[in-house]
Amino acid sequence: MDKKTRLEIGKVVEQTLRDAGVKGPPVKISQILQHLSLHRDFYDLTNPNFLDKAKHRIKVGGRKLIGLLRRIRLTAVLFGDEKRIIVDKSLPNLKRDFPSFHEVGHKILVWHRPFFYGDTAQTLELDYQEQLEAEANLAASSLMFCGKTFTAEARDTRPQ
Repeated sequence: MDKKTRLEIGKVVEQTLRDAGVKGPPVKISQILQHLSLHRDFYDLTNPNFLDKAKHRIKVGGRKLIGLLRRIRLTAVLFGDEKRIIVDKSLPNLKRDFPSFHEVGHKILVWHRPFFYGDTAQTLELDYQEQLEAEANLAASSLMFCGKTFTAEARDTRPQ
């Protein structure tokens, strides 16, 4: 990822944190989701109710979500139209926030929006898909660690 893109992601993250009223770490995903009017739910592929609902109404790029989830092992999905993120319930509790922040990254990086309305890993070029995922990962980690704040505070701390 080039420096210009990293700087732009940093600006978007800082603006999002400021607008959400985040003053410093730790950043709670609930505060970011509330600010963006996003809801977070959890899916369970072993739950027949989820499978029944999903196989009839949730499609991504014309393909049923269940098949995609099983095949490419997604841990979270952003449904922009529904303002909802769904996260794999089988993830340990401590590992559920990063995929949520990652999907928020896709949401706040405006240049990602056109690619998440029907395109899948199969319809996007692999290199570009990997670039989008790396950008969302950078946004996620920057959000989780409160942008530049954590780095500045860590550098100001003397090792003991």
